[in-house]
Amino acid sequence: MLFLGAIFSALGITLFVIGERFRSIQAEMRSVKRMLIRELRPGIITEISGTAQLDPPLLTPFSNQPCVYYEYEVQRYEPKVHGKSVWRRVWQEQSAKRFHIYDGTGDLSVTPVEASIDVPQVYESLLQAGDVYSQKPAVKKLVNLIAGYQARVIERALLIGASVYVFGSVFSNDEKLYMMKGKRPLIISTKPEELVEQEVGRKGALFTLGGLIGLCGGLALIVLQYFVL
Repeated sequence: MLFLGAIFSALGITLFVIGERFRSIQAEMRSVKRMLIRELRPGIITEISGTAQLDPPLLTPFSNQPCVYYEYEVQRYEPKVHGKSVWRRVWQEQSAKRFHIYDGTGDLSVTPVEASIDVPQVYESLLQAGDVYSQKPAVKKLVNLIAGYQARVIERALLIGASVYVFGSVFSNDEKLYMMKGKRPLIISTKPEELVEQEVGRKGALFTLGGLIGLCGGLALIVLQYFVL
């Protein structure tokens, strides 16, 4: 019981720290000023918004839509013993390139390495092994995973020309400014600034609450151990 209490306490502390980090990020997002690209300078943390551009663009692997980032998942429909069937993810991939944001005052490159990216679903379709999709490289490697099952693919992407919000650090390279993950995270989203801030705060609250519950539960088990003895 003592060992279990220590595990719960350690887990609670970890969740609490993660939650407080999210809350700190939310507070910083609320405090920084959204800036125009022409106003940026290296070394600051800021928010910008504009339209996403990349030439040549990436293409989503199934719907061939031009984009700067995509992610897709393949799911198969699995019957369950008790009569319930579920879609279970059997494969997922993503791809991104450094892209540009234009806001009417200038353009800025964004390096999305290790970024937190939230983009909408842009495509969904059923897949059948042997149909036209099986000629696509993305499906050929999945044939064994979906053979004998009903399957579907879901694509999410940051499309060319889409409005995008970015929070992160500004850096300089040969007098050219760019944004990437630094001491603070890089957040890229097609949602409005207010919704992004709310979601970050909600994550923080959930992690903090989970941490407090885990810590209290762990301490309770430790105390109970001594009463049992």
